[in-house]
Amino acid sequence: MSVKKTLFMLTLNYILIFAWMFLYKMGVFSALVIFPLSCLIAFFDTFLSTGKKSALMWCGNLLIANIAGILLQAYIYVRETGDMDTAILRCAMEIPIAILIIGITAAVSGH
Repeated sequence: MSVKKTLFMLTLNYILIFAWMFLYKMGVFSALVIFPLSCLIAFFDTFLSTGKKSALMWCGNLLIANIAGILLQAYIYVRETGDMDTAILRCAMEIPIAILIIGITAAVSGH
């Protein structure tokens, strides 16, 4: 894989962290924006990767970026509102959904 393609895929994967952080005021509705975007990025990860192992690695990378974004969004939410219970509940809902969405994409791409 070329350096340009690798940097492009890393940028795509980790741009989600910033999207999660900047959309924290949307609350739970930010997931309605981010998860379809995650599906689109997972498609690009599987389309641009060179093999099954590479596709699984890039989907795992995307999953790490999503979980980091969710946790950072929860941290910002708690700092802004002080409502720890809602932040934990949101994380408990959003992280399994991210694992499910990206896991299905990785399973389909990796056969």
